[in-house]
Amino acid sequence: MHNEQNFGDRKRKISFPYALYGGLGAIFVVLLFTWCTRRGWGNGTSYFFSVNLGATLFFLYDKLISPFDLLRVPEFVLHAFSAIGGSPAALVTQKIFRHKTQKKSFLFVQWAIFIVQLIVLVLYIYFKG
Repeated sequence: MHNEQNFGDRKRKISFPYALYGGLGAIFVVLLFTWCTRRGWGNGTSYFFSVNLGATLFFLYDKLISPFDLLRVPEFVLHAFSAIGGSPAALVTQKIFRHKTQKKSFLFVQWAIFIVQLIVLVLYIYFKG
C-alpha cells in the first residue's frame, strides 16, 4: 500500500510507512536494549534480545493486520530487522505464524540475510581464536 502525490508530470511515493515503522522499530529496540542493560545483561545479549523481539513483534503485527485495510509494515522494514540481527526470530516467526511464506522474493532475501550473517559469525569465531 503506497501513497502517491502528483508533482507535475512525476509521481512520487510517500515514504511515510517506512519512517513510521522504521522509527517505531528503532525506538522499541533502543528502549528495550536500555532496559536490558540496566538489569545487568551484557550489551551483546541485550542487543540480540531487543532486535529479535522487535522482529518478532513486527512480523506478528503485520500478520495480524494483513486481512484488514490498514497501513502494513513495509517489507523493507521487516528485512531491516533481519539485517540488523533479528533474522533468527524473523525466520522462526515466519514459520510459526505462516506469514510471507508464499512470497518467494521475500523468502529469498530473508534467507540470504541469514546465510550472510551466519558466514560472518563463523568467520568471526574462526579468526578471533
